[in-house]
Amino acid sequence: MGQDISERTGQLAGNSPRFSLAKSHRAFSPIGPWITTIEELEELDDPTDLALACTLDEETVQSGRTRDLIFSGTPSGVGFSRTPPAAWPRATSCAPRSRDWGH
Repeated sequence: MGQDISERTGQLAGNSPRFSLAKSHRAFSPIGPWITTIEELEELDDPTDLALACTLDEETVQSGRTRDLIFSGTPSGVGFSRTPPAAWPRATSCAPRSRDWGH
């Protein structure tokens, strides 16, 4: 499981958005703390329908299932699309979770 982190100030600066630049800073795509193999996923009832969530400082801000995901665009719960928009300070704890696999 991994995280897609963006630095919005740099991303939205200039005439056109700079999506790649905003996502390519050191530590902006963390994965882990474990890697799940295909064999482990095949042991689940439905490996195409996994529960995923993201918590920020113990508050669940994103929650969904892989069957409902479209792997492009921005999912609900992301900071800049919230009302009011939210930005998290550097020290914020961000933890992706799945109740279907991993520890």
